[in-house]
Amino acid sequence: MVGVLSVLVSMVVLLPSLYMLVRQEAWQRVREVCHEWLEQNHWDIQVTRVVWKGFDWVDMNHRMILAGVIGSTVIHLFFCLMLVLGGILYNRSLFIPWMVSNMMIIILMVITFTCWTFMSFFVDILVAIVFPVMGGLVLGLNIHLWKRVRSIFIQLGRREMGNMVIKQAGYKQVPLRKIEDGEDQAGHRARRPHRQLLVVAESEPSLQV
Repeated sequence: MVGVLSVLVSMVVLLPSLYMLVRQEAWQRVREVCHEWLEQNHWDIQVTRVVWKGFDWVDMNHRMILAGVIGSTVIHLFFCLMLVLGGILYNRSLFIPWMVSNMMIIILMVITFTCWTFMSFFVDILVAIVFPVMGGLVLGLNIHLWKRVRSIFIQLGRREMGNMVIKQAGYKQVPLRKIEDGEDQAGHRARRPHRQLLVVAESEPSLQV
């Protein structure tokens, strides 16, 4: 379930980014919408200058940024498919790439959430209220999914350890049985002379009579 959800989220990020990289008109439309939003919202002068400079830098390097986003998303999508395959095969080693990748995403989300929560106070009171709530929900959901995969990873590890202990115990029982059988045979052979003496002692009186 977690793997399938991660695949869908990756596709949601990958397809629009790929479309904006291929079609220049799509990026221009996004740029116009952002320009209109920045012109309609008047903030503090220093904050406005910083935002405009940041947006101009993104506009100038949008191809490299989109290429980086697409490459990272493709790698994460591959890790998501490995997670799905690991859940089907009960192989916890296939969980590790997704867990590492998702942990890096969580760290980036925490940094972004902190910065944008601080910036939202300079934008609008409504944004300052809505964004922390929505960002906190998304971040909390991502952390919950990671902890869910981690718990399954630990359960599979305990299961593998249990199977190894059972196999080792079964392997050690074979020599013990062989030793016990050897001891029984040796004891049986050792008891044979006593039985022969008893038979001889019982037969001698009968011969005397």
